[in-house]
Amino acid sequence: MNTSKFFKVFLVAMMFPMAFVGAASATTYTVDTSAELVAAVNGLSDGDTIHIEEGTYYLTAALDITEDNITIYGDSWDDVIITTAAKSYFASSSEPAFIWFQGSEGCEVYGIRFKGPASSVSDIMNPGQTYYGGHDNYHNAITFSSRCSGCVVHDCYFELLLGDGIRTSGSDGNEYYNCVFDTTGHDGIQTYHDTGSTVRNCYFAVICNTGLRLSGSDGFDVYENTFTNGMTNSGWCSVQLQGDADDNNFKNNVFTETTDNYPFAGYSHTGTGTRIANSIYYDTPSTKYYNVKGYTALNCTSYGTEYDWAAWGFGFDPDDCIANGGGEEEEGQEEGQEEGQEEGQEEGQEAPTLIYPGTITRDGSGGVTFEWSDVGASNYWLQLSRYENFSSYSRSRETTNNSYYVTIGTGNYFWRVGAWDPGNGVWAQSTTFQFTSR
Repeated sequence: MNTSKFFKVFLVAMMFPMAFVGAASATTYTVDTSAELVAAVNGLSDGDTIHIEEGTYYLTAALDITEDNITIYGDSWDDVIITTAAKSYFASSSEPAFIWFQGSEGCEVYGIRFKGPASSVSDIMNPGQTYYGGHDNYHNAITFSSRCSGCVVHDCYFELLLGDGIRTSGSDGNEYYNCVFDTTGHDGIQTYHDTGSTVRNCYFAVICNTGLRLSGSDGFDVYENTFTNGMTNSGWCSVQLQGDADDNNFKNNVFTETTDNYPFAGYSHTGTGTRIANSIYYDTPSTKYYNVKGYTALNCTSYGTEYDWAAWGFGFDPDDCIANGGGEEEEGQEEGQEEGQEEGQEEGQEAPTLIYPGTITRDGSGGVTFEWSDVGASNYWLQLSRYENFSSYSRSRETTNNSYYVTIGTGNYFWRVGAWDPGNGVWAQSTTFQFTSR
């Protein structure tokens, strides 16, 4: 018996016995003080949930998580704040972030505002102090290390940090969506040698360095995000591609009012296969892809007037966020889409039949070649999600072939394929298959 874990759980039970819901194998803790939050984390087992009630929670040490399938959530980033009182906290390799996941799989964080110890943007940028923005590897809000996989961060707000909003190393198949990186002292999201993750519907206000850094990271899908300057003369680029970052996809992103930093920039970049499509540029430098190697850019447009890009389906849409009443699919939306797809299938394009992978359990994360029948369509749309209603995608790729290779993490997945029907302007949608990668 693991006596250490037993006594941790015993102490938590004594601290707030009424907070337990469900069986011992999947406990929900409801906390409303900083001490209860720390105690709940110390008592976690695989599959547990921590619900953080409205309030401000001051931390002095990292919430250190090694368990799998953990959920930590608040009801809204307007109501739940995690912060610290001093810049000397979270300033070392043993305390790198408010929440520190190590080797975890399938964890989820949402509905929280992470507020750093800085008092203002000027304070972040002031080098005349021991701790200031972007000069160390710590002071982060969330850190994923030791090869985490299949983790999700969504509907979180990051502000007044001295480090990164999210910092990852060796992660696989993570998802980040509906987040605002308002004032982060280094990067909004910084990744090192990650694979197959998704960044969707996020807002990046660059302060010190970049909005999104992909350092040796491959197979990312980055779409419908907005990048802008957090202040005059801030940062040096919106997206930094570093080292051998390969096979990354950028689609429907907006770069606005970044007059003094590049939309894309390479830093010792040697990678290939960077695909940039449907970017919108407003008030940006004339050089869009500074030192980026091996890229293609299609249907990217510069505008002289600012528009409501989100209404066009481009960039960050705040209405999708839980804090603004989003996060749930509108009633009838999916049904209407399905009816339109079925109508298109009846009158026009035949829907594909899924072939592989079927309803199986496969061992190990890594590469998978998805296969479906060739029904003569000009384009196919592969959709891979961890959610049965496809409310967000782990992968969303268009191809002219009837197969596609992607890297994935461990966990449960749903997938389907659409065949483009130009006559009806719809995707003839296949059925949905589910599989588990472990």
